[in-house]
Parts: sequence; structure tokens; C-alpha cells
Amino acid sequence: MGDPDAAGAWKVALRRRARETRAALDTRAISAQLRARIAALPEYQAARHVLLYLALPGEVRVEALMTLPGSASKQFYVPRCAPDRRLALHPFLSGTTPLVPGPFGIREPDAARVPEATPANL
Repeated sequence: MGDPDAAGAWKVALRRRARETRAALDTRAISAQLRARIAALPEYQAARHVLLYLALPGEVRVEALMTLPGSASKQFYVPRCAPDRRLALHPFLSGTTPLVPGPFGIREPDAARVPEATPANL
């Protein structure tokens, strides 16, 4: 096996490089391009239920899909880290759904105020 200290240093350097690369990206422009591509997909256009994620700072944001033409007839959902390593889904309406920081600092629906959705809907 290799030197554990060298492997640890390699991982630290790799993570630093990945952070630097992400920080240099124009995530606003990339987000807009991605949303346009998703909105053009026939699968998205036909969908009635759509699962989104809530981005961390510096990540690509897809929440604005909700504001695009044709999206008013769709029900959107976001995930929440539930107890026992379970992923729960909750209905989401931007600016209305109460959010709290989750265990990893990711915004997620307040489970006490937003009921869980049935995954089969998706």
C-alpha cells in the first residue's frame, strides 16, 4: 500500500484545485445555459412533477426553471436529508416554501412545516 500521508496530501491538493476551478467558473451563465437546455427537453416539457435541488453558493442553480414559460402547470419538489440516512422529498415553491439549513449546510424544506411528498409521484 502507498504512504497514507502522501495520499492525504494528494487529496487535499486535489480538493483545493477543484475549489479553485469551480470558483473561476461563471456559474450564473452556466446556470442559464443549463436551464435553457433542460426547458427545451421534451421530457421536461411533458413532466407534471419535477425534482430540483437547491444549490450551494458557487454551484449551478436550476431553481429558476420554475419561472420559465410553461412551468406554472408543474409541481416542483426538493430533497431533504431525513433521519436514518433517508432522502425525503417535499413540494417546493420558490420564495414561499420555508427552508432551513440541513446537516450539510444545504437549504432544505422545514420538515415541521412542509409535508413530505410521495416519491411515486415523480
